[in-house]
Amino acid sequence: MDTCTYPAIHVAQVPRIQCSEHGVKTVRVPWADLGSRYTHGFEEDVIGWSKEASILAVSRQLGIGWKGIAGIIHRAVGRGLERRIERVVANVYVDDVSDSKGYKYHTIVSGADTGTVLYEGIGRDKPVLARWFVQFSPAWLDGIRSVSMDMWPACFRAIQDDLLNAELRICFDRFDVAKRLGKAVDKVRSRGFRNRDRFVDTIYFHLGGFDLSSRF
Repeated sequence: MDTCTYPAIHVAQVPRIQCSEHGVKTVRVPWADLGSRYTHGFEEDVIGWSKEASILAVSRQLGIGWKGIAGIIHRAVGRGLERRIERVVANVYVDDVSDSKGYKYHTIVSGADTGTVLYEGIGRDKPVLARWFVQFSPAWLDGIRSVSMDMWPACFRAIQDDLLNAELRICFDRFDVAKRLGKAVDKVRSRGFRNRDRFVDTIYFHLGGFDLSSRF
């Protein structure tokens, strides 16, 4: 870890012990996590940079490889999860994200009021989201007032199966609703394309909620 404008390298011979029951074990040190090559101070710098820049930029700035950065982030998330106190989350947001090529999806559950990530699962099918619900008791789940989500069928079925009175708690994302509404309007207009006098330039009236009865 650098000190002022000078590079500083910590070198220490950490004692190792031979246990007849558990084998060879390394003594814990106060300045680093067990198994980590980096001090707590350096890992704090990496986490701070990772919040503001890309992994590539952090790697160039601090002279550390991508795998090292990933390990530091993984340990930081683990420490945060250990300190987190499980409280009933009244409003939940469910979303799925994909990599740049769209081949791998991740399901993310977060607190809508705080933005805190509560769960992350690989995939976007029903069992992925169901694994989050099974962690909690019915009483805990009953404290959820709303679940904001898009209209992806797998997530919808998971919430219906695992949350009582789900139809009263689900709030569909308005962006997704508007997107699907736009596609539905386009389909209606394409079906009536032969009768152009009735359907030309009507998409704005449909989306704006105007009464078109006088036009037909």
